[in-house]
Amino acid sequence: RQILAINPSRMQFDTQPKAAFVERFGFRGVSADGRYAFLLEHSLQKNAQNEVTLTVLLVCFDKKTTKTHTIYEQEPVSLAQQKQFLAQKTWQNCVFSFASGAFFEINHDNLRGKLHSHLGSVSWHLRLHRQHQVWQLKNPLWYWLKKWPAYKVQLADSKIKYLGKIQTPDLDLATDFLGSSFHYWGAGHPAEYAFAECHHFNSSREGFFCGFSRRASLGPRFTLPYFSMASFKIGQKTYHFQELKHCVRHKVTALDDYRWHISYQNAHYILDVEIEGANPRLMPWVSWQSASVAIKTTDFAQGKFTLYRRDTLEVEESLLSEVVTLQTHLPENMTHEPSYWLIP
Repeated sequence: RQILAINPSRMQFDTQPKAAFVERFGFRGVSADGRYAFLLEHSLQKNAQNEVTLTVLLVCFDKKTTKTHTIYEQEPVSLAQQKQFLAQKTWQNCVFSFASGAFFEINHDNLRGKLHSHLGSVSWHLRLHRQHQVWQLKNPLWYWLKKWPAYKVQLADSKIKYLGKIQTPDLDLATDFLGSSFHYWGAGHPAEYAFAECHHFNSSREGFFCGFSRRASLGPRFTLPYFSMASFKIGQKTYHFQELKHCVRHKVTALDDYRWHISYQNAHYILDVEIEGANPRLMPWVSWQSASVAIKTTDFAQGKFTLYRRDTLEVEESLLSEVVTLQTHLPENMTHEPSYWLIP
């Protein structure tokens, strides 16, 4: 059994002066009928001038109409507000009220909140049935070392069932969802990355995939290799591709705004992953900016996962999915647009 490197819901926000920092804690879910998905994200962001901003965003994806319904609330946080918020210590039990009257509340069993816009209000009240299945990278140094790596990610609960309502001016969703909660923190964002997560496969067995590729930048003349890791579970078997000595050897064969292809290897297996996100005209995508980075995401990418034995190249598993979360950021998508939401 894996020993947890750190408490997966503990707030990690760095209050050191003159150091940019981002912490994001959020929830994702896909409706039982496969038509809708939601993303609810709470983030604290600090720039080099030590100015702190708290943002909450809610996105609802409609696969049938290929539309997204989006809203966010953002507010500068004073030092007193920052101390009060961080004194709650955990994202699993916290609350914040905005000057506009908007608010959010997270506790072990419920998510509640309300945001306002010129188009009307958006509210959510979801009961959580947690499985307490944490996904963390197996090497605890990833989390124990504060400065390396500069960006850390984990799933605080890789399997959550949500029951309740999400109401927007255009949608009234009263259904159940299946998804996860995620936790990211670090000195901003990598120059380039792709992250993917999947719970739904064309198999009667339960499955799970979580993986990423990221690459730092040393300027236009130098191209560093991708740093990649993943875990893949189907039925009772779990396959990890997380050895530090191999993390730069996994082969990224495609990474752009709407797709990610990679071949992972460990001592015994090869895992080929092909994730296709089509484009925003054919699939619901959303894009927003965080610390001058344009983040693009969909919950309805298509995925192909093929597992081979390294010694014989015999296919061990070949699975498809129509419901893959894909999130990307590319260096050419750096932005200083005045608007928060961006064209996907």
